Amino acid sequence: MAEKSLYKLYLAQGRNAPQGSIVGDFKKLDDQNFVCEIILSDDEVMKAGCVDAVTTVFPDKSVIYITADMIDALQEDGQVERFELYHELGHIHCGHYDTGLVDDGSAPDPERLSREEQEADAFAASYLGAEAAELALREILRVRAQVDKRLGVNGTPVSVKAIRELRVRIEKIKNQ
Repeated sequence: MAEKSLYKLYLAQGRNAPQGSIVGDFKKLDDQNFVCEIILSDDEVMKAGCVDAVTTVFPDKSVIYITADMIDALQEDGQVERFELYHELGHIHCGHYDTGLVDDGSAPDPERLSREEQEADAFAASYLGAEAAELALREILRVRAQVDKRLGVNGTPVSVKAIRELRVRIEKIKNQ
């Protein structure tokens, strides 16, 4: 796993940044060529079907797109959002670049995706601490359950699977 001092997070402190602007970046202390920009783009996050952040890796750099709500929370020292940001960096650090689709375009391998989520969680926990990571995952679980209930989808196969996966991730962090 990563050494805690390997990456340094820099965030803009100004309010109301325009969509599409760089609002932060991660620097890799032992690699000056490493580029990971944090870009404010509600559209990119939404297009990916995510809520707060999504990671894209290009040949020359990595990008973590985040929402306006997420940058606001990060600037207010939001711990869940900080966990999510380091979780996304964990995907980059661990080399989780492809979508997992097989050649015929069928669904990704759920076991591999689950393992990658746990690896990214462990990476985030190495920076923020296991207790902070567990608290963040518990809050994500609470919000997921609340939203599923409000949308009337709790108990559906997709909701049950997502809740179960979050519980597995919490247990994995607790047992680190």
